[in-house]
Amino acid sequence: MRTLIVTLAFLTIMSIVTSRAVADQDGIGPLTAVAGQPIDLFFPNHVLPPPSRKVMSFTGMAEAFGPPGIAAILGIHFDYIDPNNPTGPPVVVPSPNFYMEAVQTGAGLVPINAGPVVLPFCPEQVSIHFENLTPNTEIDFTGIFDHTCVPIPEPATLALIVMSGLASIGGRRLRA
Repeated sequence: MRTLIVTLAFLTIMSIVTSRAVADQDGIGPLTAVAGQPIDLFFPNHVLPPPSRKVMSFTGMAEAFGPPGIAAILGIHFDYIDPNNPTGPPVVVPSPNFYMEAVQTGAGLVPINAGPVVLPFCPEQVSIHFENLTPNTEIDFTGIFDHTCVPIPEPATLALIVMSGLASIGGRRLRA
C-alpha cells in the first residue's frame, strides 16, 4: 500500500511539473493611434498540444492629445489565424473582445487594460488591433501583450490526482 501511495504521489508531481504554461509576452510601443488609421500587430505563439487554451490580455499606459476636455477612445481587440484555414482572414475572437478605453486629453499618462480573452486552444498566430475612435485626437500608448498558452489538465491527470488523494486518506485510516 505504501508503494502505491508513493508511486501515485510521484506520478501526480510529475504531471504537474511537466504541464506548465508557456508565456508569450511582447512589448508594444511606443505607438501613436490616429483616427482612421488602425494598427494591426501579429505574433507567433508557442503551441502546446491539446488540450490547452490561449489567454490574451494587454496592459499598458496611454496619453491623449487633442482639443481640451475630450475623452479619446482607444479601441482594442484580439483575433487569431484559424489553423484549419491558415491562408484565410483572421478570426475575430467572440465577445467580450472589443475594449474601449477612454483617455482624457491633457490628463497625462493613464493605465489601459484589455482582457483577459480566452481561446479554447492555442493557435499558431494571434493578433492585437488598436484603433483611435475619436476624430481630431492622437493617442500615444505602450504596454505588454500577454498571449500565454496554458495546458488544461487531462481527465487522466485529474483522475490520478483524485486517486492519490483517496489513497492517502485510505492509508491514514488503515493506520488509525
